Parts: sequence; C-alpha cells; structure tokens
Amino acid sequence: MKKSFLFVLVFGFAVAAFAQNCAAATVAQPVEVKKEPAVKRPPEKKVEKKTEKMVTVAGKVVSADAVANTVVVSSMKNKKEVDETVVVDAKTKIKKAQKEIAISDIAAGDKVIARCVVVDGKNVAKSITVKVPAMKKVEVRKPEKKAEPVKK
Repeated sequence: MKKSFLFVLVFGFAVAAFAQNCAAATVAQPVEVKKEPAVKRPPEKKVEKKTEKMVTVAGKVVSADAVANTVVVSSMKNKKEVDETVVVDAKTKIKKAQKEIAISDIAAGDKVIARCVVVDGKNVAKSITVKVPAMKKVEVRKPEKKAEPVKK
C-alpha cells in the first residue's frame, strides 16, 4: 500500500505542475514593443552621372598656340591623315620625360598622345604626353689588336 500511495502522490504533483504551466501559458499576455515613429527622410535626389566620352588623339604636332590654348595634332583616322585640334585648359597636365611642361614648350613635329574629353564637340585635353625621341645606340668599337709575330 505504501507503494501505491507514493505513486498517487507523485502522479498528483506531476499533474499539478503540468496544470500550472498550462494555465500560466494561456494567461500570459504578450509583451508590448514600443515602436518609435519612423523618421521621415526627404526623398533622395537621383544624381545623373554624366558619362564623358574619352578620346585619345595621337600623332605629330602641327602647331601649338599658347595664346589660344590649342594644339593641332596630325593623326591617322580610317587610314587618312586628319588634323585635330585639342583644347588645353587649366586642369590639363602636360608632361615630357615625366616632367610637367607648359604648352609653349611643345614644338611642331613633337609626337604626342592626348587623352581628351569631348565637350560641346571639342576635344578638351585631360593630359598630354610628349614623346621623347629614343636615343640611338652608339656602338663603341674596340681598337683591333695587331697580330704579333709568332715566337719560335
């Protein structure tokens, strides 16, 4: 009998504990989460990026005008020789032998590469590189040795 009494007692405690958990679960109220009012942001402006058309003009300088800030370059287009005018502005970097130079230092006949942006139909140079002519290799001849007579 003690065993059955003990069994009923344990079973009763288990039922009571289970009932309390179920009751607490159904009675529990959900926790309220306070939402902050959404911050109104002004609509973002869509910034249209201008796609600049880059052009490279390479050839020999026909003329360079420091007053008009232009360089006329004779280049090949579609197997034809064409003179193209390149406009130089304050932002243009002109280099010769990795040193910055002025537009007045460009001479007719110099070979140049101009990287330009087309603005209103004109080639405005971002950079102009003046090619330095390659130095010719000079072969140094050693004096010929005269044959010495054979000693006997």
